[in-house]
Amino acid sequence: MYKFIVFIALIAVQLTISAVSKNTLDDESAIQEALITLDKQSHAAYFTKLLQIIAKTEKTDQIVFKINATSTVCSSKDEVIDVPTVKSICTEKMPLFECTVALQKPSLQYSAASCSEVDISSLPLKSVKSENAALVGSAMHSVEFALYRVDSERRSGFYKKFKDIIDVSQYGIVTVIEAKAVETDCPVIDDNGIVDIQEDCKDTGVSYKCKFVYFYSYGYDASVDCLKITLDDLNHADDEESAIQEALITLDKQSHAAYFTKLLQIIAKTEKTDQIVFKINATSTVCSSKDEVIDVPTVKSICTEKMPLLECTVTLKKPSLQYSAASCSEVDISSLPLKSVKSENAALVGSAMHSVEFALYRVDSERRSGFYKKFKDLIDVSQYGIVTVIEAKAVETDCAVIDDDGIVDVEEDCKDTGVSYKCKFVYFYSYGYDASVDCVSVN
Repeated sequence: MYKFIVFIALIAVQLTISAVSKNTLDDESAIQEALITLDKQSHAAYFTKLLQIIAKTEKTDQIVFKINATSTVCSSKDEVIDVPTVKSICTEKMPLFECTVALQKPSLQYSAASCSEVDISSLPLKSVKSENAALVGSAMHSVEFALYRVDSERRSGFYKKFKDIIDVSQYGIVTVIEAKAVETDCPVIDDNGIVDIQEDCKDTGVSYKCKFVYFYSYGYDASVDCLKITLDDLNHADDEESAIQEALITLDKQSHAAYFTKLLQIIAKTEKTDQIVFKINATSTVCSSKDEVIDVPTVKSICTEKMPLLECTVTLKKPSLQYSAASCSEVDISSLPLKSVKSENAALVGSAMHSVEFALYRVDSERRSGFYKKFKDLIDVSQYGIVTVIEAKAVETDCAVIDDDGIVDVEEDCKDTGVSYKCKFVYFYSYGYDASVDCVSVN
């Protein structure tokens, strides 16, 4: 008897949930239909797309919705546009709207609608850079992709290269990223070719401060607005970063470190009466601290990053920015709350595969003995802040590592031997080609 009652109750709950879900979908479709009607009546240049329902008020003969919506890339000159098309094909673009949509009851037919543009700068945005490291890591990849997309769409000028995240802020469904970028010497190609900005393009010294705005987690579709940075702004930021790097060099020499330490990012900055305290992420490099002539420009431009990752506190005197004190501690990568992004970030996964292939070849070549490994499959891609960790399967090939600077096409010319490996690749920002590599035989 009790089992029967429970069974009936479960069916009732499931039917209720299904009814609520269906009602929500009906509401959303009817609202989207109303927006299409409004766009056609007002001869809008582009169709408007529902983002989220903020509030719903039921009256005797109608339902009034308060919603957020956005413009799209779909021109309102398209006569055959419909709700499924807007939902699935019409990519969002700025501006963001707040709309009121009234629908008749019970038919949900269009009654009235109006929209007003939302000033993003007026939103009470909250910085999440210091508290949501996974979002910051994702933001960096979004910035790189969005910059490349916008430059390519322009089909003129020169490509920009991402340099650093300034801040990441959120309010509701809105994410705003501020970042530094630099113009490169690679002209935008007027076709559908691909340019590897990070590897093939050199900085020109023309710097930009860019703002990226997107909704939900659709960072790759972000709107992009870049302004050239004035020399005074650029010099102030560069002065602080250079002073921090100088402090790290001083610390390395005082502590007789084996390798020089390199600044990765400033996490926090606290100004006191007579000093400024910076909390930063840094990393070891390939440059030996036995080199007496090392300087800030050399560390920045030549000293490639390598593990371990460090968290440091650097104190500089005011106003000179002279070294006062510094200390660093190693960050245990395995203890970081890494978040898998394999299923939600296809662009990063595609980039990760190329990074794995290159890093495997680089490490095998540096060893100058044994046999080359070939990448087989990605197990997972995880991120936390500026750290990306890739786990992958690899197999040893029959191609011996050549003890010179020749090139071996591992994918084309080398056969698998059946000796399998599980490899871990760790890198910072998007510098996957410089990843540290650790492979363990799984046979």
